[in-house]
Amino acid sequence: MATKKQKKLHSDLLTNDPNKIYAALKDLRIHGTRESIPLVIDQLGKDLGDVIDKEVITILGDLKDKNTVEFFIDALEDPKNVEVQKGLLQAIWNADLKIDEHLPYFVSLAMKSDYLTAFECFTIIEQAAIEDDMEALNLIGDLREAQMREHESKDILEMIVQSLNGKVIG
Repeated sequence: MATKKQKKLHSDLLTNDPNKIYAALKDLRIHGTRESIPLVIDQLGKDLGDVIDKEVITILGDLKDKNTVEFFIDALEDPKNVEVQKGLLQAIWNADLKIDEHLPYFVSLAMKSDYLTAFECFTIIEQAAIEDDMEALNLIGDLREAQMREHESKDILEMIVQSLNGKVIG
């Protein structure tokens, strides 16, 4: 249950006042909870300036709870966040979040993204552990098919294939 302080911080994040939002973000570094994460992510889509965007990315990149990747996936799937996908992916990598269960999602995202977004996916995929060799082999097959379709990120997709191969072969 959120404390009075946390409720106030969450309320401040729902405003359009950059000063309140920035102050709330600073306080959330100390008083934030798991429930604060979606509200912090939502600040990226508000176009409140580089200072707030940098603070959000820094907070997200410093997350201590390594099992919060679902919040990021929800944000990555939201069409309003297309412009901030790279920042969200960088925060996942910086926070060293556990994506092992979500490996197919990040491979799929790489296959349908531009070059830089695919590269960010690669950096995340590279640090993931393979839980199911058969799943990894299926993903490699999907990547090979994508490479055959003159994909903008063909080179990055090959890097992902090599990374997955290395994990399966060990």
